[in-house]
Amino acid sequence: MRRIALIGWVALLGACTSSTLSGGAADEEEELQPGTSVVLGDDAGESDLDRPLAARTLESPFAFVEVGVVYDLPKGDGVEIVDPVQLEVATSADGVTWSSWLKLVPDPELSDPIAGSYAASYVVGDGEARFARLRPAGEIAPSFLSVEFRNADEIAATVDGPDDEPSVEDLALGDGLALSSGDLYVRKFRFDNGYVTRPWLWLLRMARRRGWTGHLLGSSSGLRTYAQQNALWQAYQNGTGNPAFPPWGPSRHLIRNVRSHGLWYQAIDTQDVTRLRRIARNHGVHLRVPYSNEPWHVEARYRFHAPSGWSP
Repeated sequence: MRRIALIGWVALLGACTSSTLSGGAADEEEELQPGTSVVLGDDAGESDLDRPLAARTLESPFAFVEVGVVYDLPKGDGVEIVDPVQLEVATSADGVTWSSWLKLVPDPELSDPIAGSYAASYVVGDGEARFARLRPAGEIAPSFLSVEFRNADEIAATVDGPDDEPSVEDLALGDGLALSSGDLYVRKFRFDNGYVTRPWLWLLRMARRRGWTGHLLGSSSGLRTYAQQNALWQAYQNGTGNPAFPPWGPSRHLIRNVRSHGLWYQAIDTQDVTRLRRIARNHGVHLRVPYSNEPWHVEARYRFHAPSGWSP
């Protein structure tokens, strides 16, 4: 597998199986796989977006067809930014011939202007690409930026399949007798680059409005299909990924396990966990970090619901 090296502060955050570099050296290298995000800049250090353009040219070790971007814009308390289109992207198959610069238009369903958080996607116009460039399009440079490269297999893996249905044994072991047809259906909502259930969508949106600065940076950072979990499991088995449960195992990211236990049951991988837990506790939701070697993995201790009458 090709490796990626970025200049400046860089963190790699994938699903529950990823490693995180915080304030790494300039020549630090890490494996980058589909569904993994590259994070440039943080609250504690200089943003790579303030550096020369070459520092913002990203090479993917695999051909991709789509780029997912999550970014924060600095804001005053409660002040909504009028023009959130502050980034442009260009892609290349060989690093020599580049597409035209195109503005990334935030998805209104995935962005929260009051909180200053935005998400956008860019589909490669002709075939596949291996390189991407990003640059500020306005006077305001993002204070946080995450880029996810997606290939066709990763995009296809996010679609539920027959293996995502819970078995009779799964339901017997879980809380199946207490579930409604709505629980068994499990409608997926996008939050940043990840997917969550309705209770978690309420919790994360509410927490963001109250100062939580975390994100779901990869398509596997929330709910996962059988195919997504299997890809993580196979990477672990062949030595290219970190420890992961098999797709028939007890992972609380798995849609089939959420269908067996209830919409509250899912797990997420995120940052700013201490603040998220504090905000959630103030609203009657008790979260925990069950694995000491995975401080980004968060799940609920007990069943919770979105408030009555709340609508996504």
